[in-house]
Amino acid sequence: MAAGTSASNLDPALIFEIDVNSDAFKQRWMDHMTEWSTRPPFYAVWDETVMVMVGRHADAMEVFSDRERFSVELPARVGFERFDKFYGVEVLTQKDGADHDRLRRLSAPAYGPAAMRKFDQEMSRILDEMLDVLPTDGSVFDIVELFGDHLMVRIMLDGMFRLDERQRAVFNQMRAVIPMATTLPPGAEFPQVYVDAFTATRATIHELIAERRASPGDDIISRLVHAREDDDQFTDKELHDAIFTLCATALQSTVSAMSGLLIALWKNPDQLAAVRSDRSLIPSAVEEGLRLHGPALFTFPRFALEDTSVGGTPIHKGMIVRVAPAAANLDPSVYPNPLTFDARRNPQKTLSFGWGSHICIAQRLARMILNRSLERILDRFPTLELADIDFTPTYRGQAGELVPASIIMRIPPARP
Repeated sequence: MAAGTSASNLDPALIFEIDVNSDAFKQRWMDHMTEWSTRPPFYAVWDETVMVMVGRHADAMEVFSDRERFSVELPARVGFERFDKFYGVEVLTQKDGADHDRLRRLSAPAYGPAAMRKFDQEMSRILDEMLDVLPTDGSVFDIVELFGDHLMVRIMLDGMFRLDERQRAVFNQMRAVIPMATTLPPGAEFPQVYVDAFTATRATIHELIAERRASPGDDIISRLVHAREDDDQFTDKELHDAIFTLCATALQSTVSAMSGLLIALWKNPDQLAAVRSDRSLIPSAVEEGLRLHGPALFTFPRFALEDTSVGGTPIHKGMIVRVAPAAANLDPSVYPNPLTFDARRNPQKTLSFGWGSHICIAQRLARMILNRSLERILDRFPTLELADIDFTPTYRGQAGELVPASIIMRIPPARP
């Protein structure tokens, strides 16, 4: 085992073998997260690597907020390859210290309120085009296949990045291979298809940087390319990594959150009826969907910088610490009746986008997309329903993701 991850000096009563990448774990995610939401941190062994799993809300906030004890920067250790799923790209979510803070300041205006307002009208147009393909004759369809899986490709790659068909194909291939990283055995090399996808993505991003530098527009890439703070600006490598960060993190997470919202809201017809009759509840319903069925079970790992403890559980220097926001969002000490979807709850301090200095920089964008998507779906299809309200979702995606595989729905035809 890698240094700092040995189980030999840990309390055996707190050690559990858990395959977080297994289908069985994903299918029972709610049971696991409900249990973790009230228990102190414990040790999980996955592929011979020991990790500290953190589920309670207060413990999660402590890990997220303390940069002196916990770092997101990946140590160069054999067996940690699975955590380098972006193949050496220095994404903002895995950087710390002054360098992280500087890059975040440079990036922030591209995701600010003014920038988001510029994209709002274009987003509504794209959403309506996507919703046009849903059948309205009462036949069943998979809304994940027809709408969810294309949501961020259309909004981000088409509307916000203004990519052409060839460029979109490169980013989609990169998105497709990323889950391979979490299944790598300790010490294994990345497969060639993974290497090829990242090589093509790197070349395409540098091509886009050159294009936007020569002919800037009002898209997000142009905003990043021309970002300035006093005399500071991105280097070409930093620009590449900033653009990659946005694509790699947002393309899947927002799609997963949208599917989770559809499941959570449509499985609660009384709450759905309330939102349909009072559209001012949409923002609260979105937040409740993010709380009850967010996009991820775990966030990027942290690494202990010193011997410490959280919630009474000892953590040794070098250990991997995994926060489970899906568990923290179910903590009954923070959210009473946590398994109940309440469109009026308007939950605060949910951790689906992280917390502290590493809170998702694109969270405003994700929330805007979720709000606008729900609004347009309710406007266009007031009778949209689940084909089977009692269906049990199945899940796909890489370890830590919560990606519904399908949601079968129907739109009953309008009565004459």
